[in-house]
Amino acid sequence: ADVFSALTRLSWKCSSLNAQNWVDSKLRKMRLTGGLSFLCVLSQLDFLVNVISIHMRNPNDHCDPLDPTCVKTFFESDRCDFMHHIHRESAVQLSSRTDIVKVDRVPPTELHEIIFNVKHEGQNDLSKILQDISNPKSKNYGKYMTKDEVERVTSSGISHDYIVQYMEEAGIKIMSETLSGEFITCIAPIHVWEAFLDTEFFIYHQAVDSFHTAKRFVRSSTYSIPYQLNSHIESAFNTIQMPFSIWARPIATPIDGDIKGGTYANFKPGFIDPGTLKSYYNIDSDVSSIKATQATYQTIGQYYSPSDLLKFQNLFRLQPQSAIDIGGHSSDSVCKSNPRTCVENSLDLQYIMAIAQFSPTTSWYTNLNSFANWLVTVANMVNPPLVISISYGANEEEISRSEFDAFNMQAMKLAAMGVTIVVASGGKNLSKFYRNLRLYSRQNFCRR
Repeated sequence: ADVFSALTRLSWKCSSLNAQNWVDSKLRKMRLTGGLSFLCVLSQLDFLVNVISIHMRNPNDHCDPLDPTCVKTFFESDRCDFMHHIHRESAVQLSSRTDIVKVDRVPPTELHEIIFNVKHEGQNDLSKILQDISNPKSKNYGKYMTKDEVERVTSSGISHDYIVQYMEEAGIKIMSETLSGEFITCIAPIHVWEAFLDTEFFIYHQAVDSFHTAKRFVRSSTYSIPYQLNSHIESAFNTIQMPFSIWARPIATPIDGDIKGGTYANFKPGFIDPGTLKSYYNIDSDVSSIKATQATYQTIGQYYSPSDLLKFQNLFRLQPQSAIDIGGHSSDSVCKSNPRTCVENSLDLQYIMAIAQFSPTTSWYTNLNSFANWLVTVANMVNPPLVISISYGANEEEISRSEFDAFNMQAMKLAAMGVTIVVASGGKNLSKFYRNLRLYSRQNFCRR
């Protein structure tokens, strides 16, 4: 009641409605019937305070709260609905995406998962800490933080609790939360999400290549956040974020016939082998520590072959070692039937394990061609791998602002914990892309 009184004294300085009587009637209804929640009333009052603030800054941007008709209809309702939204984000332009086709509206009863990114606190503080512990001249250099310490700087328990309670009152099911609550995965029918986010969802198909059938996914072209959640939700994934373009895959050429007696013959000049890398980068020792954990990020249907990994290690006289599989994309049979689906994953694993032998190595697969699910997985790890290699890239024009911001935030958290992330910086496919845009002359970005 004290909270209500304070808010109403502030808001009704500019209104002719009898706010106190209204609040008292709502409170009586709550006590007698439980028909209206505290959160609902508080959200409505919070809305009115902000309406007044907006109007004072720009009288043409909203109805005049001095006029009783401006707020009368809203406050006569006993429903805590989603009628007031703040636009949050729109999808990138699809005019250049020949691989994506909009098909039709999604059936209203179809279930759809959305991942809410809770607003962080202390991002500037974390940035300063990260710069300090990364500076060799600082006395704090190398003094990395634990996950709990990072979360104490950045997490917003108030926003998390507010979102959870709001979802429960809206009848939206919470499927899961990350350990620190920065990502909340919810599920609901499409018609609920369309009202909740003030948008329309459509079925899209993405053509991949001759080895894969077209992928079906559900997205919207724009979405807005309910006004009451505007200061608590950073972004919503599985809304406007489109899958990245998938360029032509590399050609795989088996060299089984070239292997003789544990050495390799007829290996073409100019090809890169582990010895070449060690020599070029002056790597004195390729023997690492079991404490130096590492992982490779994998996606777009890529697998690796455990038997081929062992064959590679034997070929170059490396320590035989298996990889840890997260995501279920380890298969000799798949790689044998379609080698092209195993080139990227196998290449990444074999060479990172060759340069850092004995390091526990994980092949980390995420189902969607997006960083969203991977970010959730990372956020759930108390002790993530100390080195993460992401040998994938995408055109920046295809990436949403929410993906940029969420990835950057998680990267900062990982770095503060002492994790190094190495991301693809270019390659043959990138040079092809630039040639197509006539931005760069024909060249290879990565060469020996």
